[in-house]
Amino acid sequence: MLMFCLLFPLTSVLYEIYKPDSKPLSLMLPVNSSVQEVMSAIVRADGDHVLVKMNSSGERVQLKLDSTAVYTALGLNERLFICTSSEVEQLRPLKEQQGPEQGTTDLIEQMSSKDIATELTNYDWELFTAMHEVELVYYIFGRHKFPGATTANLERFVRHFNVVQYWIVTELCLCEDLVKRAILLKKFIKIASV
Repeated sequence: MLMFCLLFPLTSVLYEIYKPDSKPLSLMLPVNSSVQEVMSAIVRADGDHVLVKMNSSGERVQLKLDSTAVYTALGLNERLFICTSSEVEQLRPLKEQQGPEQGTTDLIEQMSSKDIATELTNYDWELFTAMHEVELVYYIFGRHKFPGATTANLERFVRHFNVVQYWIVTELCLCEDLVKRAILLKKFIKIASV
């Protein structure tokens, strides 16, 4: 049993699930939780509730009860909503899903490149050590060929890579001053090289 825990660490993530009125519900659940498990942690089983994934353009997808690793299946601009079946069409994207309106160039300039690189590396290492090499096999050949298999930790790792990539591109695009943009780009290059 100890070997199993070492190979497949039990990791939890913070789920933020929004109500139709845009108020968030926060709960810690295992990364590979099913939709059924997420919903049972929020609402009674006898209700008419559904879990909906919605992106910034308002496209909605009602998630199936047996879907797993809900958190890692979210895109960068997607959020989870819990509502009744009749409320699905009334859901609207959150303002935060539209992305930031202002960059944080001044704040990034004040921080040490080495400190930022260290924090990013430490978090990446935690995500990397949480996955098992078998997840790569499942991911490459398809989970449908391995009933009950999960690639949640690998998908978390990939998601974090995409979040960092989106953050860098967003910061560069939101920096209107050409000189500051060049300095910021230099800073990100230095962070990557540390």
